Amino acid sequence: MPPRLRAVHEAVLRAKRFLREQGAELREARLAAGLTQAEVALALGWSASKVGRIERGEDMQVSTLDLAQFAAVVGRQLWMRLYPAGGALRDAPQLGLEARFLEEIQPGEWKIVVEAGTNIAGDLRAFDVLLLREVKIGVEMFTRLRDVQAQIRPVMQKQRDAGVDRLILVFKDTHANRRAVREAGAALEVAFPLRSRTVMAALRAGRDPGGNGIVFL
Repeated sequence: MPPRLRAVHEAVLRAKRFLREQGAELREARLAAGLTQAEVALALGWSASKVGRIERGEDMQVSTLDLAQFAAVVGRQLWMRLYPAGGALRDAPQLGLEARFLEEIQPGEWKIVVEAGTNIAGDLRAFDVLLLREVKIGVEMFTRLRDVQAQIRPVMQKQRDAGVDRLILVFKDTHANRRAVREAGAALEVAFPLRSRTVMAALRAGRDPGGNGIVFL
């Protein structure tokens, strides 16, 4: 199973576990508050059976709003956050950018792995492309650079954690993306010192570019 599809499957399992755990906590909070399921249901305008299903983690259609309201009735607050994990599913423009990049470097005869995991147990992250020879080069595709810190920092952390020698960022060649890179200034230049022409010349020749770099295609 490709890493991103595996990530979706594991996300479903985590969500089910989350609902079971939250249901058990809500039940304990209800009992601590001295409330019955019927009293919680009356306060929320629900049926007692819905309260029971939530407490048992059996209601897979329960909304975040439902959980938050239930929590409020029994004296709790619901908090949720998103954390970086695997990459997002890629759309057609991103896949097109990847195909163009791979066509460009074809003369270099790299061993190419698409959707390459980090080989770290339990880690759902993956590189869009991994180029292999005497070095390991991770490649990430971006059709639109919106937030340099939010988009690039997790990729750099992935490079470090996976022990990948080089990291190449491939951006769609648009005015907006070039402007975003310019505005990022020194922060991006220090981490990715090599420019498009240098990186692509090395990859076409099957050589290590010698550092991290940015490519516009």
